[in-house]
Amino acid sequence: MDESDFHLVQPPFAQLDEALWWIEFRHMDGSKSDGWSSTLESADRLEAALLDGTLQGYGSLDAGPVQLIERWTWTEFEFLAADSEGRRIEKKVDYIPQFIVCSLKAYRAETLKNLSQRASRLVAGIKENELGFHRVIDQIVFLESDVRRAFPRGAVQAKASPPLDKKYPKFLKEIEGGKYLHSPEPLGFDQVFGLLIDYLKRTRQLNSADSSIRKGLQRHYKEFSRHGQ
Repeated sequence: MDESDFHLVQPPFAQLDEALWWIEFRHMDGSKSDGWSSTLESADRLEAALLDGTLQGYGSLDAGPVQLIERWTWTEFEFLAADSEGRRIEKKVDYIPQFIVCSLKAYRAETLKNLSQRASRLVAGIKENELGFHRVIDQIVFLESDVRRAFPRGAVQAKASPPLDKKYPKFLKEIEGGKYLHSPEPLGFDQVFGLLIDYLKRTRQLNSADSSIRKGLQRHYKEFSRHGQ
């Protein structure tokens, strides 16, 4: 793995998940082999950089156009681990499909355009309490150069070898005798991805969107290739 693995959908911008991957695998201390803890810490470090002005972020606030998000705005929001459907993950899992960025406060539905994040509590309505919703910042991107400057590579040791008891290694060990555990070659990533989907359907373990599974498989191979497995 080298810097070419820091994929950008629309250069020179990096999306939120790409920035989090960079922080976790190129900036954080390699002693953390627990994917849950290290992924959460990467989000904490990113949030801290936004709050102290080290990093500038852009995004869609309340379903508006993507724009510069002022530093003070981030103080009203929090980064939350979520599943592929955008539901908050409350318990430890092997893989975090995405992060959602929601307001700390809840608001009346009539005041917001984006009603994707329901609050767990009611808010005061005109006549009685009503269901509340959180404000959302999505489509978050950063300048690639800003991410690399705020989180330079090479400052810490590499992450420890990835454990084999995580979700994707377990799945891959069941496909053709584990032939594609360490690498999708010679078959290729797309065909191994297809085998994985078939396996999950056959064993009734297909509980996530294809896009989330693809990202999880990519993450698995990135971890293993980094350590020459």
